Amino acid sequence: MGRYKGVGMPKAKKKKRAPAEDYSTIAVDVANAEDDVGSAVVQQEATHATAAPDPPTLTDLEMAKLEREVWLEKLLEKRKAARKAKSALTLTRRIEEVKFKYFKRNVKRAPATSAYKYIEKCYKSELRVKDEQFKCAKADLMLAYAREQADACLHSVQRLEIARLRRELRAAKKNTSRGRSRGT
Repeated sequence: MGRYKGVGMPKAKKKKRAPAEDYSTIAVDVANAEDDVGSAVVQQEATHATAAPDPPTLTDLEMAKLEREVWLEKLLEKRKAARKAKSALTLTRRIEEVKFKYFKRNVKRAPATSAYKYIEKCYKSELRVKDEQFKCAKADLMLAYAREQADACLHSVQRLEIARLRRELRAAKKNTSRGRSRGT
């Protein structure tokens, strides 16, 4: 007879294996090599380890364009957030006005409601509206910051494009002036 499931010895758990170390990036000191044959092998290994191709680098203009695209995306997100905050503010104001009108009507019908309760309701209503106003102002501030950053990125892109065009113009003038002096 077998044993019941869950009774007796627990199931063996798998052990996590340590990741294998990468020995290709270990730095080798060539100056301290003892023998010539060994040093040649060490030099060959060192050049092989450091001969990895560099990743393609982006120019300043390309980086500025990418940064501008990022800020434009953020600007769109902030616009949506600002619209959402404004609509939430107007909705909260309307809800609080309706609640307050309803409460005032009930106070007129039943004047037994204490003044403390009336003041407390007014205060809570104002706090809710102020909280939504704060959220709306914060969203507007974030929108303004994103707009400012997007404009700054646009200016840097334009500045870099102008500099590139000036360099090309200077190079074109040099080439045409060299061609004229050779022909005469």
